[in-house]
Amino acid sequence: MARPPHILPPVVSNPSARDAIERVTPGPRASLCPTFIWRPPVSAFDDIVSIVVGQGEDSKTFQCHKGLLGFASEVFARTFSNPSFTEAQTGTATFQHDDPKIFELFYRYMYTGRLFETMQKPTSSTVVFKYCDTNKPLKLCLSQDLEVHPVRAYGPHAIPLHFDELFRLYIFAVSRIAPEIQDVVVSLTFEKICIEGKVPVDLIPYLVENTTDEPEPDELVHMLRAMIAVFADASEVTEYCEEMPQRFLAMLYESKSWMAGPEQRKETKSCICWAHKHALPRKRGDEDTALQGGSGGY
Repeated sequence: MARPPHILPPVVSNPSARDAIERVTPGPRASLCPTFIWRPPVSAFDDIVSIVVGQGEDSKTFQCHKGLLGFASEVFARTFSNPSFTEAQTGTATFQHDDPKIFELFYRYMYTGRLFETMQKPTSSTVVFKYCDTNKPLKLCLSQDLEVHPVRAYGPHAIPLHFDELFRLYIFAVSRIAPEIQDVVVSLTFEKICIEGKVPVDLIPYLVENTTDEPEPDELVHMLRAMIAVFADASEVTEYCEEMPQRFLAMLYESKSWMAGPEQRKETKSCICWAHKHALPRKRGDEDTALQGGSGGY
């Protein structure tokens, strides 16, 4: 049985979405979502190592604190802590097949806890999703149809990163076991959808092909599935069905079946924290916890 959408919009500026999504005002004791509490220990700012990303003239070298890399990513922690690895011996790691622009986002978050200057950090509050039979607020589209300059088009609360950048950063975080950054991308992607009212379906295959749904559906894929199932018109799903993988379409069918259950659900209450892995705090060296993305979950 499909699960309800567990997602929360820090900002909702799309008029149609505002009618369909109601954010419950946090109480006086509401806490900042643990995912956005980025507090590397002082000991993380230790030896400097070099990360070379990309190939040829397009490559870029980043100077990073080894401990900070390890704090952000289990893969980097292992890479520079195993004395038998060349990277640990030389203090240099090369990733030819990665994009320097995506690593720069990772680098920025490691040192500032933000992906861009105006990034907001949500509290662990509740949101109510109201299922609307008509005037669906979410439009499906192709990535080429999106605004090139989101801030210019949607105002200062817009997410300046493009969906393509967010999705590639997400897969980078998945492959490097960096669950905090995965969680941040999930939140920002949802906020971006609420603000712009669009989902570029031609980018979904990239996510599905590079994630797994075992033992549980991937968080970002699950969130996109839930948003489309609840807020996109069925005719648009049909129109763009060839752009979406069969496995994803099957997920959409499950979600719509859940919504049209015996009680004909009209709304769902959810919390952003249920869409996160909540890997903080975690103990380094606890490989089982790290590989599972922390002790949290839905």
